[in-house]
Amino acid sequence: MLLSIKEVAENQRSIRPVAEEYGINFMTLQRYVKKYEKAGPNEGNKISTGYLKNRQILTPFQENELAVYVIECSRIYHGVSPKDLRQLAYQFARKNNVVVPDNWIKSESASSDWLTGFLKRHRHVVQ
Repeated sequence: MLLSIKEVAENQRSIRPVAEEYGINFMTLQRYVKKYEKAGPNEGNKISTGYLKNRQILTPFQENELAVYVIECSRIYHGVSPKDLRQLAYQFARKNNVVVPDNWIKSESASSDWLTGFLKRHRHVVQ
């Protein structure tokens, strides 16, 4: 993708022939050329292509620590309810100086969307 963008932006070639040559949709190439030109010559190489992952509040390492804790609680017959897990996640994030959304601060617990995503990422917690 970067080669085709540079062909258009730096070598002043037309978008359609370059898109056809590289097998890229011309509108997609046009969108990335605009991003490249807007970023400037120094930052142009850093533009991202493709789909981005949703922003996670906790890092994967932090989520793994939380998952291990929940499994340990469950192992000693002290299960964690969904509401407790959401509150625990909020407290864990605050103690680790993680920036959390405003709705977490207002309710002093993680959102139900976070819980759903957490359980999808850590299926072993539910079993």
